[in-house]
Amino acid sequence: YRGLAHAEQREYEQALDDYTRALDFKSSLTEAYRYRGKAYAALGRMDRAVENYDQLLSKAPKDEDAYRHRGSAYAQMNQWDQAIDDFSQAIALNPRNAETYYNRGVARDRAGQRQQAVEDYSQAISLNPDDFNSYLNRAIAYGRLSQDEKALADYSKAIGLNSTRPDLYFQRGLI
Repeated sequence: YRGLAHAEQREYEQALDDYTRALDFKSSLTEAYRYRGKAYAALGRMDRAVENYDQLLSKAPKDEDAYRHRGSAYAQMNQWDQAIDDFSQAIALNPRNAETYYNRGVARDRAGQRQQAVEDYSQAISLNPDDFNSYLNRAIAYGRLSQDEKALADYSKAIGLNSTRPDLYFQRGLI
């Protein structure tokens, strides 16, 4: 529990020490791998975060959260194919998580898979109709696909959800 308290205070190195000590005593503590992975990610040490999620998944292969977090770590390292694979695994385990569809959409967009990204953003929106980021990213993806009417509609929806962003009005005006 002390590791969690350190993490809450953004004392990630101390949290890592506590999680590691807990695992030294009992290597089957899957939560310690999870939180140690999060601490490594918070410190920007994505390769170590991935290693922790690998260890967690070897002990708990149906852990949706571990796939999501490992996918996010891969995305931070611009390893889009691995990120997409992990987000897909998380979706297979829990197809009702809008954030995972959004994250896979971002990874697919960055990997140049624009149409699949649009499909993921659309699924995220169907699960969370007020998801500003999904509308915004879908608008951008539609623009890249030269689907201007759809891009315009999504920019308008995004503006409706967050009217304080002047860049959205500008982007919409460019269509």
